Amino acid sequence: MAVASFPRALKLVLVDEGGLDDDPHDHGGRTAHGIIQREYDGFRARHNLPRQDVWKITPAEYTEIYHDRYWMPWCDRLPAGTDYAFFDACVNAGPAQAARTLQRALGLRPDGNMGDVTLAKVKELAETDPEGVIRAFCDRRRAFYRALAQFPRYGRGWLARVDHVEKAAKAMALAGVEASARGGLSDDLKSAASARAKAEDTARPPLSTEAGAAATTGTVIGAGVTDQLGQSLQGAASQLGRFADTIHIVKYLLLGIAVISVVLTLYAAWHGARTREAAA
Repeated sequence: MAVASFPRALKLVLVDEGGLDDDPHDHGGRTAHGIIQREYDGFRARHNLPRQDVWKITPAEYTEIYHDRYWMPWCDRLPAGTDYAFFDACVNAGPAQAARTLQRALGLRPDGNMGDVTLAKVKELAETDPEGVIRAFCDRRRAFYRALAQFPRYGRGWLARVDHVEKAAKAMALAGVEASARGGLSDDLKSAASARAKAEDTARPPLSTEAGAAATTGTVIGAGVTDQLGQSLQGAASQLGRFADTIHIVKYLLLGIAVISVVLTLYAAWHGARTREAAA
């Protein structure tokens, strides 16, 4: 849902995709961190770079591929948790299949094209039951894998992947709900919300006389309490501020007394020793 979700989602995907692989039974062929050779060749060509073995891919390169080809353009517009689950499905089965799976989970026509209808539906359902959306989506992913011809060979790994994707996605969704409940908006979102509120206040039509009087009274009372509280806090702060210099002076005086006490103690010990020596 937020750009900040991508690094965490990518980290989780990379755990599932593993490192270097060249499975003869895998149609993707030679693979590094989930990126196949053919895809890497296209990436290098778009950047006017010479072709090279995908096993030499750098973290910056595969991060760009994952972000631009699988995270964008939809994941930033999906609710927290659903964004990661959808991203993982895009990586593992392709963006079109991920879209069809999500649409089936939402009860929409599975045309494989993400658009305003799909986005509106997922946001609507996620507002009341974000975990339910993730659960339905993951159930549809399991059904998709079970129908594949290679399920007997890879099915256990696919289902295990969906299991922990679902668990992590639900945790992300819950964290997003808790952050919203605490008012955990980013500074940019807070600024945008504040600007929108001001614009709405400016455009709001005038109240009726009765309602306006009641609202004004409530506003004045609230403002008065706020002002008094603010003045009290400011007064307390200023009172404490007056003693700041005194506190510093006392601190240094105490330090000086401690030093003098140590010196006197040492002197007394030295003088006593000299006196005993003279008496002997």
